Amino acid sequence: HSAAWVRDSNTLVVFGGKTGDGAPCADLRAFDCELNLWYPVAVSGRGPSPRQGHSAVMLRLGAGGDATASSAAASTASAPTELMLVFG
Repeated sequence: HSAAWVRDSNTLVVFGGKTGDGAPCADLRAFDCELNLWYPVAVSGRGPSPRQGHSAVMLRLGAGGDATASSAAASTASAPTELMLVFG
């Protein structure tokens, strides 16, 4: 699996890994460190295929985030968008 920290929300997002029988999976879950609670994450669009042995990074776009948004939709958003990029 891979994990990435969502800045300012005390949340850890985890993607992929293996099922109990060793098959790769495409599960996306988040852990709220303040509430000590796991929950599923809603995905818009098609997510990555099931995988294991990969890495990921969290990127913030728009509204004073760390990255410059390249699309008009992202750059005009009033709230930042968190984007998890999965590699491998």
